[in-house]
Amino acid sequence: MRPNFTEVSFQIIEQARQFMASPPQGKEANLAGRVRIIFIVRIIFIGERVYFAAWEANVPLTIWPQMPNKTDCELPVPGEVLLNNGWRLQAKHVDAQGMAYDPILHNASPCQVWLDAEETPTPLTLRIRRPGDRFSPLGMDGQSMKVADFMINEKIPQQARERWPLVISQGEVVWIAGCRLAHAARITSRTKKIISLTLRRD
Repeated sequence: MRPNFTEVSFQIIEQARQFMASPPQGKEANLAGRVRIIFIVRIIFIGERVYFAAWEANVPLTIWPQMPNKTDCELPVPGEVLLNNGWRLQAKHVDAQGMAYDPILHNASPCQVWLDAEETPTPLTLRIRRPGDRFSPLGMDGQSMKVADFMINEKIPQQARERWPLVISQGEVVWIAGCRLAHAARITSRTKKIISLTLRRD
């Protein structure tokens, strides 16, 4: 922060309190002394976090799942890949015959998804986004959008987007980790083989 800035009035404190109680659309507000308050929305069940930062400061990346580097890597099924900041992405086969579909239909966790294995054949790859990447989010009936636009809409912090992990099958983005599944990868009544993916933090 700014230790030399001591003129903190009740008005400034109240402005910050109101911001935290009801963040504006831009998720950012300017306070006195070139201090800004930034609100990071909940994305992947790590809670809502508020940061006070000087203008030149970066919001820390340590809470977000990040690829260790810019190199593609295989996501083995079954198996796991260790990510930065204590995160890991785990994959396993699930028996569709004995699978209860209720947990899938009412899944509230963006960190757990189930893929139709025939629609998303292995090998699965983990990589960062690339220019021109497109994604067909679940619920959009197969319509695609730019991955960059999806990340903005999902309020993924700008500094975390470059190394955010994407799951790829046959060159297509099937899951933006911790966010939405691709429409084509969804489980249907015709699904015979399932792959379960879990993003978790140690």
